[in-house]
This record gives sequence, structure tokens and C-alpha cells, in this order.
Amino acid sequence: MSMSQASVPSAVTDKRRTILMLSLAELFGMSVWFSASAVVPSLSSDWNLGASGQAWLTMSVQIGFVVGALGSSLLNLADYVRGHVLFSASCLLAALVTALIPLLATGLTLALPLWFLTGMFLAGVYPVGMKIIATWTKEDRGWGDRAACGSAHARIRGAAYHQRAWKHS
Repeated sequence: MSMSQASVPSAVTDKRRTILMLSLAELFGMSVWFSASAVVPSLSSDWNLGASGQAWLTMSVQIGFVVGALGSSLLNLADYVRGHVLFSASCLLAALVTALIPLLATGLTLALPLWFLTGMFLAGVYPVGMKIIATWTKEDRGWGDRAACGSAHARIRGAAYHQRAWKHS
């Protein structure tokens, strides 16, 4: 067996391991997306939120994501900043801003801007993560997309589970 034949299975294994790690990073990085939705029941009673306040908790993350994605595309951040750097920095900033919410926010006045920033930083996580996965799966893009979408599906299932758990508690 030649050296090139022996290295093919190793290259495939390394590629699959990398895609798995990227998918997990995408899963963990995007998990803060649901933080606002997850705490709506407890914050509703703690902060005496009405339906409008509850809706704004969730919408602020989504609006932040749209603004962040638009800003990122207008500035071509993904073309000027190395993908792994943008992805990592965005994950860390989204996590940091999300961690500040329970530490600093006592109402919507500070919580909404912080969740908006969470969404804005997440615009550097999901699209950039998908771009990185796409570069690793040029010949077998379907497999890479399924791996990445599997992590997205896990986020949605996790959020649905927690939502049901809070409704029954």
C-alpha cells in the first residue's frame, strides 16, 4: 500500500472530526440565542412584565441578529477577518454579554440592549460557522450541511424541552 493510499482514511477521519468539532462549537455558540426565551417565565413575575415586555425579550435577540448580519455583510467582515477569529470572538462576546444580563439587569431598560447585543454578536457565529463548514466540505457539502443543521436541530429540541419543562413547573 502506498503512502497516499494510507493517508486517505486518515484525512477523511480528520475532516469528519473537524466538522464534528465545528458543529459542536456552532451548537454551543448559538445556545445563548434561546436565553431570552428561556427566562421569560421567571422574569415575567420578577419584573412584572406584560405580554409586550415578554415579546420584546425574545425579539431583541432576533433584531440584534438581523442588525449584526446586515452590518457584518456591509462591512464584509467575513472577508477581512479570518473566519476562526471572527467566529471565536463572536462566541465569546455573545457569551459575555449574555452573562452580564443576570448580573446587571434589573428590568427591560438594560436587559433589552444586552440581549440585542447578544443577537448582534451571534451574527458572527452562525453564518461564519456555516461558511467554515462549507469550506471543509466542498466535495461533500450535503454531509457538512447535515452536520451543521443537526446542531441547529439540537438547539431547537433543547429549547422546546426547556419550554415544556417551565410550563409544567
